[in-house]
Amino acid sequence: MQWEHWHSTYVHTLGNLTLVTQGKNVELSNIAFSEKNRLLQKHGLRLNSSYFTDNLASWNEGAIRGRADWLMRYILAIWPSFMNEAPSLQR
Repeated sequence: MQWEHWHSTYVHTLGNLTLVTQGKNVELSNIAFSEKNRLLQKHGLRLNSSYFTDNLASWNEGAIRGRADWLMRYILAIWPSFMNEAPSLQR
């Protein structure tokens, strides 16, 4: 099945992971995506509430890859030094 491929390929990737408390993780773990999406829209962490919206209809390969791209842009906007070369670590 297609969802099994998506799951095994993307389950532990940046686009599929989010920061939540242990209690919220238990609450979200096995509910339908539409309900997860609704709960994450109201989440106190802007990283979640900024991304999860009413127009996000499904969670599939394209959605996970899209979120990974969005997260990378978000991270680089916050910490632009990641775009620069690594500093010299000479002693």
